[in-house]
Amino acid sequence: MSASIDIRVTQLNVYPVKSCRRVSVSSVRLDEFGVCNDRRFMLVDGNGRFLSQRRYPILATVTATLETEEAPEDNGAIRRVKMSSPHVDWDLEVEPRRDGKVVQVGIWEDKALAVDQGEKAAEWIRDLLKTGMTYNRLVTIGEIGTKRPVRIPSDFPSLPDRQLSFTDEAPVLLLSEESLTNLNTKMKERTGTEVVMDRFRPNIVVSGCTNAFDEDSWLLIEIGNVKFMAYNKAERCKMTGIDQLTGEVDKHGPLHVLREYRAPRGPGHAEFGQHIIPLSLGGQLQLGDKVKVISLKTSV
Repeated sequence: MSASIDIRVTQLNVYPVKSCRRVSVSSVRLDEFGVCNDRRFMLVDGNGRFLSQRRYPILATVTATLETEEAPEDNGAIRRVKMSSPHVDWDLEVEPRRDGKVVQVGIWEDKALAVDQGEKAAEWIRDLLKTGMTYNRLVTIGEIGTKRPVRIPSDFPSLPDRQLSFTDEAPVLLLSEESLTNLNTKMKERTGTEVVMDRFRPNIVVSGCTNAFDEDSWLLIEIGNVKFMAYNKAERCKMTGIDQLTGEVDKHGPLHVLREYRAPRGPGHAEFGQHIIPLSLGGQLQLGDKVKVISLKTSV
């Protein structure tokens, strides 16, 4: 890649509660799960299956405010989480219990371990979803982790002892502003509408790529002083059609456009964004960090 290319980090996002609203930050730390405090909480049903905006778009209105430990040795661990929504007339405050009863939860085909956060949280979820029941629960990652391994394709270097948090399938999601611009050009041609980056819920947004979708070709990159391996593209679903501020479903969401030109394996596999994993733990990223492309994939 030409030395004149200047790719920089323009957004850093954390999603404390799976399928709820993002928190935009100026810096993030990295741990064995990926971005610290990302998807460390999750709502589940009575069978332990995760709840998402796909079924409950109202989750997009839920803001999670974190109070974290300040001591460096605590690595920004969550001390307290406050959850609020304009659809609930009271706020929930939870001090995470990580040593309570361990329960098994389901995220797509995966099983994971989690710790239930009690009746008050269940009551708040009931008031949000208007179910009248308290079988929906809030869970967090306990002291023993999720025991949910990262699945990296066999033709990539293995990274033992890494776990996924409550993300769908990868530790970190990266997208470029150039790719979004390309998509919006096609959306304006077809529907007269555009979408913003938060529809795709990335952790890291970069700008300065020569072309749209350059990130698809990256294999090894360095952001700041942290190296990452990019190992597969993110498949998109109908959540991209949900306004991430209001929870309203967009009639002209981007998914059908992506299926037209970003689905080489068929319309059920629209791709947008790159899954990456840090090769070392304990690093930190900041807005403005330079992205260095070290090597490219042999095929995209």
